[in-house]
This record gives sequence, structure tokens and C-alpha cells, in this order.
Amino acid sequence: MDEKLDRYCLLYENGVIDNPFPHVLILSDQRYAIDGNYPFKVFQSESFTEFMSSLRSEPAPSRSSEGGVRIVVK
Repeated sequence: MDEKLDRYCLLYENGVIDNPFPHVLILSDQRYAIDGNYPFKVFQSESFTEFMSSLRSEPAPSRSSEGGVRIVVK
């Protein structure tokens, strides 16, 4: 994982991706020890739904009657 994050650092330092540099989201059952100080934020979560739930105190998005996912933005 350190090698992958180092490649993101190179993209940042070389200006390949314009500012503001996007955050990095690691979706994995495994929790990684992120030791470096990166010029961007690194988030870790087991799933995207869990990540979204961690951003707000509301429950996770619910399934709509059509089978899709409904996300309420306030």
C-alpha cells in the first residue's frame, strides 16, 4: 500500500492532477497502517456505504422501491 500511496505523491508533486488534489479512499477488509505524512487525505473503510455513513450521523442510504440506492443530500 505504501508503494501505491507513493505513486499518488508523485502525481501530486508533478502536478499531473490539478489542485485541489482529490482524497484517497482505500476500500478493503484489511486495515493498513498508514505511516506517511501525505499532502492529501487518506481514508479507509470496508465499503463505500460504510464510508458514506461515517461522514454523517444519519443511517446508511436505504434501498428505494425501484431497487436503486437513494442518497439524501442536505
